[in-house]
Amino acid sequence: HMRSLGYLEIGLLGESMGGTVVTKAYDESIKAVIFWYSTFNFSKDAFMNYYRETEQKELKEKGYVLTDGYKVGKKFIDQIPTIDVEKETSKMVCPVLFLHGDSDTDVPYGQSVEAFARAHEPKEFNLIKGAEHCFGNEQEEVINLTVDFLDRHFK
Repeated sequence: HMRSLGYLEIGLLGESMGGTVVTKAYDESIKAVIFWYSTFNFSKDAFMNYYRETEQKELKEKGYVLTDGYKVGKKFIDQIPTIDVEKETSKMVCPVLFLHGDSDTDVPYGQSVEAFARAHEPKEFNLIKGAEHCFGNEQEEVINLTVDFLDRHFK
């Protein structure tokens, strides 16, 4: 869509589950990709909660699981074991920046470390000290790292 509006140099940024959207939207014309605390392996960590007995009962009864006020549907939960965002990331040929907090308990930074290992050069990884999921008090640092990365790859 952006190309139809005249934009020729496009970068993508995905936060948390938005990293999955980025990997699905990516094609070789994308100039740069940035992942902020992205989920790269849905079958690990927090997403495994959907397979507990309580959640499976709720899923069977309602067709969804209520998580933090959001309905997570059966179709998505059934797809979790098949989603391999790390693999999709390894197909990217543009510069990629990974930013993740070392105190993130929703999506542990090890997921970014593993995806970074599979990504092609040029790539960068920054572990943000003390940052939790969503970079609460670290916004300025994260914005500066992101802008610096974009400046280097869009000039």
